[in-house]
Amino acid sequence: TQSHIFRANSLLFISLSHIIGQEDSIFFDETTCLQLRQNDCLVIEQGEVIEKEESNYVPHLKTFRHYLTVKKPILNEHHQVSGLLGISTDITELKQIQQKLYNSEQHLSTILDNVGAYIFIKDQDCRFLYINKKTEELMGLSCQQVTGLSNSDLFGAETGRQFEKTDRQVFEQEKRISCVETMNHDGSLRYYWTVKVPLKNKAGQVDRYIGMSTDITEQKELEYRIRASNQELQDKISEISQLKDELHIQATHDALTGLYNRRFLQEHADLAFPEKPRAPASLLVIDVDHFKKINDSLGHSKGDEILQLLARVMRQCCRSNDVVCRYGGEEFLILLPGAEPDIALQKAELIRTQFQQAVRQQIPDIPYDSISAGVAGSPVHGITFTEIYQAADLALYQAKDTGRNRACLAQVKDPQPQPYP
Repeated sequence: TQSHIFRANSLLFISLSHIIGQEDSIFFDETTCLQLRQNDCLVIEQGEVIEKEESNYVPHLKTFRHYLTVKKPILNEHHQVSGLLGISTDITELKQIQQKLYNSEQHLSTILDNVGAYIFIKDQDCRFLYINKKTEELMGLSCQQVTGLSNSDLFGAETGRQFEKTDRQVFEQEKRISCVETMNHDGSLRYYWTVKVPLKNKAGQVDRYIGMSTDITEQKELEYRIRASNQELQDKISEISQLKDELHIQATHDALTGLYNRRFLQEHADLAFPEKPRAPASLLVIDVDHFKKINDSLGHSKGDEILQLLARVMRQCCRSNDVVCRYGGEEFLILLPGAEPDIALQKAELIRTQFQQAVRQQIPDIPYDSISAGVAGSPVHGITFTEIYQAADLALYQAKDTGRNRACLAQVKDPQPQPYP
């Protein structure tokens, strides 16, 4: 049976009388006619009902139109096919939209598959909807295999809980979340900087999110190495600083008593006794009585014990700005900035009595428990440290000569000293 055209004239812009009885070839190109004839034959020759997409080129519109066409046979009274009835719905705009959507998806897929990040999309149940090629390579699974699986399904319970915690924050806070995530891969721990961005549906509800992860394992390892190196450097600096402090202490302090040594006192004496004094300053010279007898009869360890006890007593009796020094052997010097000689004499007496009590309480087996002291001050007994020291030393000899266990004030060098400027 030969198919003749009985179609609406609105598409062809030809009157119905000129259409009826004509074949498709009168109106359409050869390719279109071949397509239409094949579909028509299925209906007319085989009696099938078909639903197919058809397209044709419309010359006066200079474009192709696309249709969703339903064709069914028309039967005569003998139930033989005598023609067909076709209904076509123009879906050209829909096809164009579909093509644009396909092109967009292709562009997006190409971009996502070629970026240097692991990209994935999850739904509200934190199940995967999509992964790009790079993520497929990481997981060793295709997007189709991953779709619908949860974090725990893919990574295990512990890692799954870690990922799901930040997944939930995206939906709860409805804002971008950035975090560092970890995952064991091929037996090693990998670090990822992950950004998770919520996606909204047409109703404005967040029903999924897109995640982008970058492997930062090398950066983290470098960070740890730098941190370890910095810590090692800080330890070295602390060690050097501590060593420097220890060397400074060794250079300026007496090893036995912990007091300042002679070197330190000589370097700082000018601070207490400047050439132009603006305030009084005094010096105590203290010596342990019968110290040689203690060493000879009781041993040097007892002598050391006596010196250490005297050092403790002097520190307890002195101010923080007083300079207590072991000058050599059993001789000690104390610089008293701002102290008049009579005040310094009282300090010497306090140290003498406190030391005697401490020896009797702490080292009762030692028969010698006294000290002698000489006191001098600036500007009464001199100006320079050397002058003050000589005056105090003479006062010490006076204390020794008059029976020991006492403090003596130096003789006044100038009976009429100049007042302070």
